[in-house]
Amino acid sequence: MNKEVENKIKQFFQIYPSILSEGEFDRRVRYIIRRLLSSEKPVKEEDIQAEISVSYSLNHEMQEVKKMLAKYDLYLKIRPHYGMYIEGALFKKIMLAVRMYRYFDKSNNHDFGIKAYNQLFDCDELEKSAISRTFYETIIHSRIVFSDINAERFIIYLLYFCNCKLQKDTLHLSLPIIDFDYCATDEYELVVEVLQKLKIKFKGFDFTPEVIQFLTYVAIFSTDLYRFVDCSKENYNTLIFLAEEIRNFILKGVSQYLQMDVFDDYTCLKDLLKIMIPISLKIKLGVSDSIDLRYKDIKNEGTQSLIRYYSSLVYQDFFRVYHYLFSKREQQLIFSTILGAINRITLSHRKLRLAIIAIDGRLATQPLKFNLQHYFSEFIERIETKVLYELETLENQNFDYYLCSDYGKKLNPKFQV
Repeated sequence: MNKEVENKIKQFFQIYPSILSEGEFDRRVRYIIRRLLSSEKPVKEEDIQAEISVSYSLNHEMQEVKKMLAKYDLYLKIRPHYGMYIEGALFKKIMLAVRMYRYFDKSNNHDFGIKAYNQLFDCDELEKSAISRTFYETIIHSRIVFSDINAERFIIYLLYFCNCKLQKDTLHLSLPIIDFDYCATDEYELVVEVLQKLKIKFKGFDFTPEVIQFLTYVAIFSTDLYRFVDCSKENYNTLIFLAEEIRNFILKGVSQYLQMDVFDDYTCLKDLLKIMIPISLKIKLGVSDSIDLRYKDIKNEGTQSLIRYYSSLVYQDFFRVYHYLFSKREQQLIFSTILGAINRITLSHRKLRLAIIAIDGRLATQPLKFNLQHYFSEFIERIETKVLYELETLENQNFDYYLCSDYGKKLNPKFQV
């Protein structure tokens, strides 16, 4: 009833209204990132102001730009009278550039108002359809499954590297050396097979081993690990050890905050491991990559707020230890898995003794009695229909609950209903 108290409660439990459409601020932030990623030389702020037709300072937008860059271990360098540029490994810049691309968005004409950025992914629509069809025909005959949006993103990566090859750009991705044998994965076999088929039909797909390695990493990020049997050391070798470690870190945190043992739920153990395998690779690479730039525009997090709040504390603890920031999409996947474990808890209970008050006659109570017996019989010891004067004359009122129609409750019967 008190608005001030209501706002405090919402702030404490992090309940916010769902954002249904992107705002101008978000558009400006993305424009700045695209502009910096696609420019071969430093960019001055006044040039960006002129391009997006604003006369005020972009300090607030630049703070958001820095936050997004930090997820990819990239840094914004600003030199007075010289301009701004992004510093960091090339493969991380590529991942952020693809994240800024509005793939799987039919309302988008793929013109971002930045010629250099458009050219990174430029492709004739008929040729793009043929490339996509080749990829789809290959993946459906493999053991690998991508979600639709991950498949679309993978094609964008293919177009990016194809354009680089056609423009004779020499790429040094600066991939770190990590203890992971990517060549032993099914994803590697898929990438090699796709590229072999594309090389026969199109120009520009004879990629270097480093690019093939990187595309294998992207494929692992994209794999829909629905089958637990695929989450094996044979498929993902050292990733499994890290995935189990970070899964157990989350389960331990959830158990402590919620004061319950979720380690006992085998389904939760399996499903959370599936989520953590791609994340373990991203941790090794030092990137918090995602496909969900607009996820916050669609999902409504107004349900199960208490569990979401404690989950957010676990995410914060996770970031402090592993320096990985879960995306909105990953948070939703983890939350759903934890919620599933909670919903599977079976609480001990004794069967109830119910009395239905037939204030308007026994016949009027028949549908309610039938539905209770049909759907909730495991919770009911006995159920009886009684009129008020019967209940008043009973010496022992040995019922747990008294049920009455809305009509009857308005007449204020003596029994608590």
